[in-house]
Amino acid sequence: MKRILIYIPLLLTLLACSEEETGLSGKQPETAVRVPFSISVSSATDKGLGTRASGNAEELPGISGSTDVDFLKICVFVNESGEDNDNPEKFLYVPDLVTVTKQIGEAGEYKAEGYITPVEGKPDATYRILALAYKQANKSWLDWGKFTEGVSLQKVTVELVAGGFTPELFAGYLYKVTEKNQASSIDENVEKAVFESIAGIDGNTKLEGYLFRAVSRVSVELSGIPDEVKSLSLVSQKYRTSSPVYNSTFLNELQNVGGARYYCYPMGSPFESIGESMTTVATVAKNEITNGEATLQAYFFPMENYGMGEDRIENRTYFYVDVETGKGKHRLHVKAPDTEPVETIWHGIFERLVESNAFILRINWQIKLSGSYDTLASGNLLIDEGEMGTAEGGALEPKE
Repeated sequence: MKRILIYIPLLLTLLACSEEETGLSGKQPETAVRVPFSISVSSATDKGLGTRASGNAEELPGISGSTDVDFLKICVFVNESGEDNDNPEKFLYVPDLVTVTKQIGEAGEYKAEGYITPVEGKPDATYRILALAYKQANKSWLDWGKFTEGVSLQKVTVELVAGGFTPELFAGYLYKVTEKNQASSIDENVEKAVFESIAGIDGNTKLEGYLFRAVSRVSVELSGIPDEVKSLSLVSQKYRTSSPVYNSTFLNELQNVGGARYYCYPMGSPFESIGESMTTVATVAKNEITNGEATLQAYFFPMENYGMGEDRIENRTYFYVDVETGKGKHRLHVKAPDTEPVETIWHGIFERLVESNAFILRINWQIKLSGSYDTLASGNLLIDEGEMGTAEGGALEPKE
């Protein structure tokens, strides 16, 4: 498998002494202790792990496909007392503790540099350090308004701006490197990063972490598009516009039942029903249609089913394509054949990604639909037959 690796060597540099304290404000006095870091984002970190394509619960999630994320955001949450570290409510967001001096993508390198300033005068403080990676060009789609000073790790969410799209987003937490976990498997260390805080930082400290994709991808590839078509838009019946950065309900639930790979996805899946919104998630204009071909593609915060029996929550969504021509607009229902059941993130439960033309959007999975425009048109809401050509599901991975 391939994944994004964060490697942060920590070197404490003690400058001149000062009586000024930062507290939870996170403001950095000139004399503050600075913890330099270097973060590398690379797909060349494969250590022989398998992929998720086989559905083997013992394997970490494979990520096939490609990505071009080029921006990394580090968020520090602090528990000043250093007590009750299992409780994410105790970790409060402290802005201004991170200074990035070199961002990912600069000079063609997948590497970021800078430093973290620990809270001064709080030697017992413990830390949860979140890393989020996405494409700089999509930064305006995200609203960081929920990341207010003092908000707890339990409550903070990543939000989309009104009318914004979901970027391809990676998320993960860092862990402190020790002799013990250097001998551990990667999955054990990923689980450690999600459930344990960082304490006892000194001049020999190193932090590592693995980022896994926190979203799903859907693409519709069409050929034979008539010249009269001026634009095509992909519309989703349901659409999530926010996601927690630490979904403790999701994590604890799957930990209790032994859910495979749950610790790779700290943002998790929703435990509530998602309402209908009929949201346009991608649009292709006339000048983007080449030789009668075009692809509509969008990322989504995951929408998965949860529970059994009367308490079951169904979060499948339908997709539509809005077509604009010189004669006006009309909507076509995207239909596809049912796919074979695959293992879900819920332990021992299998689901069809596509069933009766309704889609589950799993974390780190893609669904690709393809066919001719005529095939799509024959699946109009008024017609029950006329499925599209193919439906493919599989995991995603960073670009080589």
